[in-house]
Amino acid sequence: MKFYKEVKVYYHDTDSYGIVWHGNYLKWYEQARCDLCDKLGFPLDKLADKDGIIFPIININLRYKSAAQLYNNLIIETCIKEFSKAKIIFEQIIKDKDKGTIYNIAEITAVATNLKGKLIRHLPENLRTAFESVIDK
Repeated sequence: MKFYKEVKVYYHDTDSYGIVWHGNYLKWYEQARCDLCDKLGFPLDKLADKDGIIFPIININLRYKSAAQLYNNLIIETCIKEFSKAKIIFEQIIKDKDKGTIYNIAEITAVATNLKGKLIRHLPENLRTAFESVIDK
């Protein structure tokens, strides 16, 4: 199952060449992953505060395909590609809402840890079930 987030490119998102600064793609990916967790009923701040669970990123694989520009309307597609006891692999794509041009593709891996950084080997059942229900098959 894919989740979608829309973003519009503004001046502060661009560099001196008038194209999206490469680091902004990471920011938008993060926002989309947070929105996905919200939609599943597990806002990340509540998971940290209530359950002591956080999801630090351990690997990012990005492929830049084209440059987004000022006032482009973007769509960020997010899905869970793989989920195991303590690891989530997200597949994300940023593309132009109007033209369909793909700007960036990412595979981002996060692990579940407690607030001190210790790996959590078994997530709560309700969280595992929510993540497993949206794996893109």
